[in-house]
Amino acid sequence: MAIGVSRKAAAGHYKIEYSLENLNDTGLMEKTYAEIDVPEAPGFILNIEQQSGCIVAGDIFQVTAAVTNTGNASLDLSFRADVDRGAYIKAQPGSINLDPSETQLVRYKVETCNEGWDGGISTVWLMAYGRAPGGRQIQEKAWCACEIVSNAGDEKQFRTVPSQLSLNGLSGYEVVIGQAELSGLGRMSDRYRIDYLARGPDAWEAVPFAEPEEYRMSIRSDRLELLAGDRTWRLSKLMNEQRYGRGAGVVVRPWKLETGAYILRSRWEERGTEIGSAWMKAPLTSKFDLQLSAIRKTIHFDADEIKFDGLSLSSDLRLQENVHFYLEYGIGGDDGYEAAANILSAAGFLGQLEGSVFERFRYSLIKIRSDPKFYGHYHDIEETRGFLSGMLLRGRTNVRMHVAAQQATRNLGKRPEFGLAIQDLKLITGIDLNLENHWFTRLSVGHGIRDDLLPGSLYEIKEYLARVSTGRYSGMSGFTLDGQTGIQHDVETNADTHTKSAGFNINLRSAIGPGLSLEASPVFLDTELG
Repeated sequence: MAIGVSRKAAAGHYKIEYSLENLNDTGLMEKTYAEIDVPEAPGFILNIEQQSGCIVAGDIFQVTAAVTNTGNASLDLSFRADVDRGAYIKAQPGSINLDPSETQLVRYKVETCNEGWDGGISTVWLMAYGRAPGGRQIQEKAWCACEIVSNAGDEKQFRTVPSQLSLNGLSGYEVVIGQAELSGLGRMSDRYRIDYLARGPDAWEAVPFAEPEEYRMSIRSDRLELLAGDRTWRLSKLMNEQRYGRGAGVVVRPWKLETGAYILRSRWEERGTEIGSAWMKAPLTSKFDLQLSAIRKTIHFDADEIKFDGLSLSSDLRLQENVHFYLEYGIGGDDGYEAAANILSAAGFLGQLEGSVFERFRYSLIKIRSDPKFYGHYHDIEETRGFLSGMLLRGRTNVRMHVAAQQATRNLGKRPEFGLAIQDLKLITGIDLNLENHWFTRLSVGHGIRDDLLPGSLYEIKEYLARVSTGRYSGMSGFTLDGQTGIQHDVETNADTHTKSAGFNINLRSAIGPGLSLEASPVFLDTELG
């Protein structure tokens, strides 16, 4: 005979009285007792209250999660929030104490990337974890997509395209430039999303902290993407895999395959360069993808042009949720340091370690050997790249430390055994301090590596190091009141021109109509020659 207790019974020690009656003869009833312990039943429900709509890239939005204690004992819970791409967690939720059947709201802020982010869906997730009274660890995870407007909206707002108009006055060394930017990201219908940006004129070279001229638009659905304008086009994960240019592209996703093609003309180069590429990506298993890519590159000189054709095969093995292994091999044409180079192979490991100290860790190893018929000599390159981002302190006050390093060995000469070996080591470090309380939304102090310049993935490290080593080395500090008005102070040193610049950016933002906000940012700079 088994004795059960309702799951709604409170935890504790119970004494239960029951009777046994003999129905066949005497009819006597005998009373007896049983004792039973009802253990603690810890548990909780984590639910992100997702809002409909989209958010403009570069904006800050707030995610709210409801946590309910479903057990009959108090719980101490901690939280960790993260974003897979295109955004940064700006304010981590802290720890809370939940009484039985109590529900609390947890809020944390997310800032989307305005630089180098081409739109699309970004997954935001929140994990809550704690220990039951008996010592057993319990945890729950919830996620939502980064199609969240910064304030709740109805179905009509869901189909609008939130837009922002920015007017900037920039002053530098003997130059004053005005710059305007109109951007938007939202849904045209239930299936299609639109993302556009128009910014000009070009002030990148004239004034520190300014933005380049950029015009782009994309229309996306689950099966189709149409892209046009200026953007960073990705050529390969492990080599010199990205090129900023003006062009057009299309991506189609039939069934589980992904196919795409694009053509672009590179910008900011002394000689005109055109690149056309097509690829097909297929998931062979749930953890293994294979991609075949073809590329044609045309370099225009005064009256001549050189064409390179190449083919590359790459694979992506996901060992765990945050651990990837990439392997890529390419043959065919390029000038020795592009995707699908003359004779080129590369292997890399990309991992993310999570814990109390390390946030992200990336590592890659690259080996390149060019065909001597293009150079008259061999050009062998071996590179090791690494990037580490560590969270030293979590909560409303957090400190991040960033380290990016690249080591390269180059062998030059008619024959490899008589070549000249060149060692090159670059190390960039940075630290960011972020505070938050009820007086201000964010106070940030940074040195070395700014948030908007951090490499977002493995292949961006080399490009970032090149930018910093050639003069874009800067620090930032500032504060923002209620997310609308703020002051930012920037310091930048340019190693090429031997100049130092310091500026104050006063940011004023206000909504001027349905789905449209105006941002005015006058910048006052002081530039001195080194």
